[in-house]
Amino acid sequence: MSQQPAGQIDETMGPSVSMEIPRGRSPGSRYAGSILARHWPVSLLVALGLVVILLVGDDFGPSWDDPANARIGAAALRVYLGDPEYFTLPAQADHGPFFFMLSAAGSKALGMLLPTWRNLDRRHIMNAVALLVGLCALYAICLRHMGKRAAAVATWLFATQPLILGHGFVNQKDTPFMGFFAASVAMGLYAADAWVSPHLSRETPVKLVRDARPISPGRVGIACACTIVGVLWFVDWWGAGWTQQAAQTTLSRLYSGEIGGWLRILFLHVATDSYKTPLALYEEKARELFLWSRLALAPMWLALILWSWRRASRRVSEATRRFAAGRYPLLLVAGVCLGCAISIRQYAVLAGCMVGVLMLVNARRGSILPLALYALTAAVTTFATWPFLWANPVGGFLQSLGRASGYADTTVLFRGHVFDSGLLPWDYVPGLAVLELTESAVLLFLLGCAALMWRARKGRGNAIEDGLLLLWLVLPVVAIYVLGGTIYDNLRHVLFLLPPAFAIAGIGLEEVLSRLTSRWVRGAVVAMVLLPGVIACTRLHPYESSYFNSFAGGLSGAANKYYLDPMCLTHRESARILNRIAPPNAVISAEGPYNNVISFTRKDLMIVSSFNRREAAYLLACKRLLFTDFTDEGFVVRQEIMRDGAVLARLLERAGDK
Repeated sequence: MSQQPAGQIDETMGPSVSMEIPRGRSPGSRYAGSILARHWPVSLLVALGLVVILLVGDDFGPSWDDPANARIGAAALRVYLGDPEYFTLPAQADHGPFFFMLSAAGSKALGMLLPTWRNLDRRHIMNAVALLVGLCALYAICLRHMGKRAAAVATWLFATQPLILGHGFVNQKDTPFMGFFAASVAMGLYAADAWVSPHLSRETPVKLVRDARPISPGRVGIACACTIVGVLWFVDWWGAGWTQQAAQTTLSRLYSGEIGGWLRILFLHVATDSYKTPLALYEEKARELFLWSRLALAPMWLALILWSWRRASRRVSEATRRFAAGRYPLLLVAGVCLGCAISIRQYAVLAGCMVGVLMLVNARRGSILPLALYALTAAVTTFATWPFLWANPVGGFLQSLGRASGYADTTVLFRGHVFDSGLLPWDYVPGLAVLELTESAVLLFLLGCAALMWRARKGRGNAIEDGLLLLWLVLPVVAIYVLGGTIYDNLRHVLFLLPPAFAIAGIGLEEVLSRLTSRWVRGAVVAMVLLPGVIACTRLHPYESSYFNSFAGGLSGAANKYYLDPMCLTHRESARILNRIAPPNAVISAEGPYNNVISFTRKDLMIVSSFNRREAAYLLACKRLLFTDFTDEGFVVRQEIMRDGAVLARLLERAGDK
């Protein structure tokens, strides 16, 4: 079987896109330029995505674990400021907090731009941005298997899936993992190509440093001074704490009036309520200011030191440019991306294995160095972004892998039967994929599988990368069944398997489009492919993740066979109804995460768990309780939340409390 070099496209496959990196340009600038400028359909998709985020980002309800994950993210961020609360929280070994931290920091920053939005809605924006990252990564992967036209349509098809769009906003665990997993694969594959590219410099960092000898003694002195002061600052602010101790002492003396003059006047001007506010409150505010200042000044000091040494010699600037145009930066970025993905969910190591296979194929004996650098960068990034690993990196990570393989046994409704989440039928994942994706996506995937087999038989395409797509799609599912892993809430846990499925669908789509000569016919085919998802998203909003296609009989056909709202996203709408109809001080019992209802209901209403419904005047059912008859307990249906003839949630009222 003949093979092409990695990253090349067979000319017979349709419009090809060169994966070679132009001479004189850094890999990062080439990649960004191709996405934003030459590949306008996906640039337009990202721009439209940002508009949609701002238009509908505050429509969605909270997912099951959102408040707990938000707390973990905020606590993990404060670890870097010296606060140990994170280490007292549960579920540290279940998954890394990288995206939770990113979401906490991003939602806080978005508060300045969207001050009227809830923290929940701003976190949903961060989830959606992670989805956009995944879209760009999927497009980059598709370009390795097909032309730009088919790659763009496959990416649009992925983005317009109701399942993907719905989870893209509300799923703070699986959507970011899907996005960063796909980004890790894409960056790693291009880094593997860059390592063997003849157009990139192969100079080692050691040689570049040796060639960058300084030639300006005066500037060298300035650079040395900046370095010494920076090291002393780091020792003081991050270790010894001399400045902080002095500042606390000065604050205490200013508060008591032991220090007068202009400092005292300035203190009274700032602390206007010092006469009635305890000193401890000012000390806590000063400590928080110090910690955040420390975090902000660290990169500034590092930038100043690097800039001073760059100014010390023209050779340093030249060496920096040569390094940026070489093959190392993309490899390091790919390692960082992989480390971040692992710090979201442990089994992102599969992405690293896929990249490692391509490096071995490309560089063979020369793959030892890039593999070592790639793995080391990923490991350091994971360690730095997952505080749970700091005490015992290897043991902690192995413990987390054990937790991931046997986590949270629960019940699953599949084809009208209840199963234990650890004992699912073999066709659970493929069976749900056929029903939860649009019909056009399912048919194109089947066509793409046939095209892959035909290409393999004819020796066309790239057998290694086609095999990696199938490995990405099949191996995790096999591992879940063999290792006894748990899956529930329909396809939520395996969203990261969908990008390769849509890349395969893109291969099938290219086979169709390449046989059509009329531009109008091709446009009509593309519209037929995309419209089912767009129409369904519009019809189901904001419950797009509940989508089932016509193979299942739509939502109404799936209503008694599957959980339509397993994350109880309807609690937000149910709370609005309760605010309108519930009498003062009413007791409300809610299924699932009842705390998620509290932030949307009136202050006088008392929200309790569905297990404590004895005294409740109202009951919210959204998942298992939809299949329970509460007539014997005195509840009658007051209102239902429906889409396409299917009940997603039910609000019941105690008959005697009407």
